[in-house]
Amino acid sequence: MRSPGFVILAIISIFLWGCNKDKQAEIIDSIKYQEFYIDHSKINNDTIFYDFDSDSKIDIVVTKYIDTLGGTIHYSGRIYSKSGKIKFTYTQIKPDYALLDTNDIITNTDEFEWLDTVKFEGGIPYIEGNASWPYGIFTDYFGFQSTTNANNKTYGWFHLEFFVLKEIAYNLTPNKAIRVGQKK
Repeated sequence: MRSPGFVILAIISIFLWGCNKDKQAEIIDSIKYQEFYIDHSKINNDTIFYDFDSDSKIDIVVTKYIDTLGGTIHYSGRIYSKSGKIKFTYTQIKPDYALLDTNDIITNTDEFEWLDTVKFEGGIPYIEGNASWPYGIFTDYFGFQSTTNANNKTYGWFHLEFFVLKEIAYNLTPNKAIRVGQKK
């Protein structure tokens, strides 16, 4: 015969598992994820427009300029919102300064430095004919917050590869956080 403590513990465990399952279902149902094909054979100067929320309006613009003079690759560009309603971050400033990485939680806190435009530039040596390009700019991941109706915010992240948007995800539920790399 089982002790009453064991039975109570089993009931509490089942209850907590059920609550946690409901919470996970809510998070899973609210994430929209999209992956883009990148043609690695065509790395050129470009401006690319993205409509991440499928409302027929341009949301994110990525410009890139690449120059390969004198045995080095020099690149520059910027990421910005065409509507001005999106802010970007690539750094977590609290508790310590760090570039965004997978599993960092994007939300409305003072832990992030939110920017209207992210500008990037740099140069790397390369061997002509080898075409060894970096897989990213200076960080792989960017977070964003989009202000919607009634000043609600939608949080998301995107991943750049070869200066092009490779994947993007955002939480459809206003004012709810998302983890960098979360796809569902």
